[in-house]
Amino acid sequence: YNDLDWAQTIRHEYHHSLVAPLLEKKKALFMDKASLMARVPDRVKAIPFYRTWEGFVDESLVQALDIRVGATYDPGGGLSAWLLAGRRQEFFLTEPFAEGLKGYEVSTVPFEEYLTQVLAAIR
Repeated sequence: YNDLDWAQTIRHEYHHSLVAPLLEKKKALFMDKASLMARVPDRVKAIPFYRTWEGFVDESLVQALDIRVGATYDPGGGLSAWLLAGRRQEFFLTEPFAEGLKGYEVSTVPFEEYLTQVLAAIR
């Protein structure tokens, strides 16, 4: 790991601590779409945290936050490009979530409330 990798890893893990309690409150907005788990490749499901729909949604949202923060602090797009290119098929919710988060960046709505709009991207 270099310093940038460590910073990105710490930020990524911190995002989990923010996202998990919010998703717990908003479960009703995405649990009815758990059948989409069938689209998740087996190599992703091999990781215990990603084996559940809740874990998959959590990781996808965290990756989307990583992309949006990366777009601000890494304008060259290294992390964002890697996440989008390398994981587009595996974490199919990451990209739509990242697109939804763009609107939050110019919104005055609290994140917990805005999250409802982001979760509507699950299809």
